[in-house]
Amino acid sequence: MSGISIVHALIGLLTLLLAIGILSRRKGDRLHRQLGWIVVCGMVLALASAITLGVLHVFDAFDAYAVAALAALLGAVAASRCRDRLPDWRFWHGALMCFTVLTAVAALSGVIGGILIGDGSGPRFYRLFNILIILVTVSALLMINLRLGKLIGPGRSKRPLLLYNGGVALVTAFLVIMQAP
Repeated sequence: MSGISIVHALIGLLTLLLAIGILSRRKGDRLHRQLGWIVVCGMVLALASAITLGVLHVFDAFDAYAVAALAALLGAVAASRCRDRLPDWRFWHGALMCFTVLTAVAALSGVIGGILIGDGSGPRFYRLFNILIILVTVSALLMINLRLGKLIGPGRSKRPLLLYNGGVALVTAFLVIMQAP
């Protein structure tokens, strides 16, 4: 395991735990914003190290997934910074942050699954990872739709929710197809 891999794993795990903590507490207060910036910095480091590993070796679907997670993270920050110009900013900020957490949970599930089956690559691992990412994505979308759907005010279009669901489904399908043995 290289130094970059160790940095990626440690920062990623600590950031994931902190992000889950933020998701379970009150939103928008001072502590939420402070912890949120720590999560953003940690995610940027974890994702940048994952992308760097891909560039140094073979850039594959996992690395493309990291790029999608980084784009979602930057979009979440942009949504909160553009709250005056984006009516559904709370929805987009929450949904995109949840997507970054989803990618981290899927990656961690894959690592744990690989350890449990004693295979970190190859057909068995990729079949397992595809099952895990589909289960994690479906579960996360159900939770996100139940919780974040309420952030879109009554009488407003549910189009952002449909766009988000379609985007997450598309990214997940891309990863699963690219990893199919």
